[in-house]
Amino acid sequence: MCYVKVEYYWRNRTREEGSLCSGSTETGKFVTMKVLANRSFGVIWRGLVLGVLILCLTAISWIVFEALTEVNLPLPSTFGNFDRVVKMLGEAPSSARFSFAVVGDTRGNGTFETIMEHLWEEPLAFLVLLGDCTQRPLPADHNYFRMKIVTELATSYPTFYVAGDHDIRPGCFTQEQFEQFYGPTQFYFRYGGSLFIFLRVLPRKYCGVIVKSDLQDNDLFFKLVKEKIIKSNSRNSDYAFFDDDIADENQLRERLRRAGITDMEPILAVWRRSDNSMEETLTFLERVLQAERQEAKRVFVFQHVPPPVTREFSFDDIKQPQKLIEIFDRFKVNYVIAGDYHGYVRLSKVDTNYIVSAGGGAELRKNKYGAFFHALVITVNQDEVTEKILLVPHKTNIENVLEYLIIARLWPWVEQRRFLAGLVLAVMLFSTGGMVWELRRYWKAEQVT
Repeated sequence: MCYVKVEYYWRNRTREEGSLCSGSTETGKFVTMKVLANRSFGVIWRGLVLGVLILCLTAISWIVFEALTEVNLPLPSTFGNFDRVVKMLGEAPSSARFSFAVVGDTRGNGTFETIMEHLWEEPLAFLVLLGDCTQRPLPADHNYFRMKIVTELATSYPTFYVAGDHDIRPGCFTQEQFEQFYGPTQFYFRYGGSLFIFLRVLPRKYCGVIVKSDLQDNDLFFKLVKEKIIKSNSRNSDYAFFDDDIADENQLRERLRRAGITDMEPILAVWRRSDNSMEETLTFLERVLQAERQEAKRVFVFQHVPPPVTREFSFDDIKQPQKLIEIFDRFKVNYVIAGDYHGYVRLSKVDTNYIVSAGGGAELRKNKYGAFFHALVITVNQDEVTEKILLVPHKTNIENVLEYLIIARLWPWVEQRRFLAGLVLAVMLFSTGGMVWELRRYWKAEQVT
């Protein structure tokens, strides 16, 4: 009779068992190898799980440390719409030759960084971000964007930031919060004989935002949703948008009357507030042009949403578009440069060149024309203005993806659910310790045998 020696590593002992065969040593070897292979597979599996746990804990610890130390760092002195940033431009004669760049809709995870690597090599006077630089109009997303600006994307020249609908929204990240972070949403300056005006122009649907706290009555909020006077993405949402078919206050009053709502004033107050946003923009634009246009050789206007000057492209609706275009025509504005429409568009109408440059990293429009990632470098000479398109490939940086997920998504969740987050971390640490203990026992048993 033959015997097979079977080793039990996890129990740290051996014993002799009878063979399943009679007189065949080959069978005994086969059984031994099979048992060893099974135990080796278990060890490899535990080792892999342990490696993944340690990797996750290390990555989370590193990025949380980064979030705590870098998110709240002050913006570079060259970034923002503050007076101190504008003053960094200094003085330039009207005959001076200078260049500036525009990049729109930079929310992405690598493409904008590639664009900036090229722009750092350009002798620019300043850079303009045309809005939608954050994925969502939330404080956490702005914290991530600020961290990227501070640690990776700072420039030696002034960088100005036009507000987009992914950057500000009532009930999420307000205009007041944006201006506290980055400076005014509407401002202007003169440089090299040209006038540069920055406007706050947002899609119509995002101007007409109504927040639950505006009404102080959740039942009224849900009734407005039910009557389709406002539109909400979900029942749990804290804000909604006025229906696109409501063109003015009189139509809103009629819809409210038909819905049986008698106390209209809180709702009308929100409507008037949304109307005032565009009125403020138009008043600001006209006032600046009346005061400065005559002495300016050229006028450049920057805004997020382009005005509807063509039917060839489906731009977002804005309030009072015809009045805005009329001001551009009346004061012979030379350039209106916008973002929002993910791609590139250029057209001329009357005396104005309209340019859409929104290929900074966000997903491109499904359009065979102008669908490419890019930045635009504009050079102003005494007698001409030239435009150069900087083409870049799409790029996804895994480190950026992880940083965004942890800083903008995971960290806010942790702050709101600290007990649960601590429990999850404790389970991960306990599991890691258990795996280390099991592997330690295995290695000891290996040494004994």
